[in-house]
Amino acid sequence: EIILLEKPDVIQFQEVNLQMEKNIKSLKSIFPYSVGLNKPIEFFDSVILSKHPITDSEFLNNNIILVKLTIDEKELTILGVHLINTLTPSRFSIAVQVMDYLRILINNINHNLILIGDLNMTPVSKRFENFLKETDLFTHISNRNPTFTWPTFLPFYFGIEIDHVLFSKNFKMIRKKTIDHLDFGSDHRPLIVDLVF
Repeated sequence: EIILLEKPDVIQFQEVNLQMEKNIKSLKSIFPYSVGLNKPIEFFDSVILSKHPITDSEFLNNNIILVKLTIDEKELTILGVHLINTLTPSRFSIAVQVMDYLRILINNINHNLILIGDLNMTPVSKRFENFLKETDLFTHISNRNPTFTWPTFLPFYFGIEIDHVLFSKNFKMIRKKTIDHLDFGSDHRPLIVDLVF
């Protein structure tokens, strides 16, 4: 219902189970282009749906999807990312390696880049701030209208923002919000972002 109401051009799903995969496939008439639905889905994998033609896609290391699509005759690159949480030293080491890999990947993409996903970092963390500087990507953070995405089992204002949409400098964010709804079957709130370029 929210997808039909919001009418997004592109959607990324993460931590997709078999029931959710079935529901996602029912959206094919609205989103005829997809990446990730025609292979066995693992826990950290992503699925991306698009209303616009996907010209290329690639499954990269560390559960990263690279998707190129065309909107208004302009090519965009979308990176679907799900970083591991850093609760233990070994997981932190893995997350740092993946971020290094992402930095190299992002710096080799010229423009029209959007990175979306669960980054397991808050906007106020030094790691997140450094990542934005090193990749020359942008986002929008508002203390007045926060977009806390996790966890859904606590009231909204006890949450934190760990899901993000980052973008290259030729984009402008015109809206960013979360949907506070308890019936999604997820511990994350959906994050909705409108970008123009």
